[in-house]
Amino acid sequence: RDLTVCVTGASGYVGSYIVDALLERGHAVRAMVRGSAANPQKAAHLSALAGAARLKIVDGGDLDVPGSFAEGIEGADAVVHSAASVVIGRDPKIAAAAIGGVENVLSSLTPSVKAFVLTSSIAAVIDLAKRPRSYD
Repeated sequence: RDLTVCVTGASGYVGSYIVDALLERGHAVRAMVRGSAANPQKAAHLSALAGAARLKIVDGGDLDVPGSFAEGIEGADAVVHSAASVVIGRDPKIAAAAIGGVENVLSSLTPSVKAFVLTSSIAAVIDLAKRPRSYD
């Protein structure tokens, strides 16, 4: 069965591969790309994918803004949440943004959504209390 899948963080490294795989399998994709209306280049690589006729770029999806995922999620069969704050270094705010972002996405789910997938990274298991290691 072909599905309509909303992908948050769709223009990111992981999100781009998720969008590509879904299009390859024949699904319709709503790609959430924050700031894409003002800067269409942020999503240009997605529009160039095979199957892009089934792709809709949706501007929105700010992890810190409740309700900002609603437009992309409305009527979707599934949601893949791959959006994340990108911070270089050890910043405890990463966890707060991740938790708040998941809560924002979950609060936007509608009855049409039958599946929710949360992606993560190695950052989820880093112990911020430990000193970083240096390898020479």
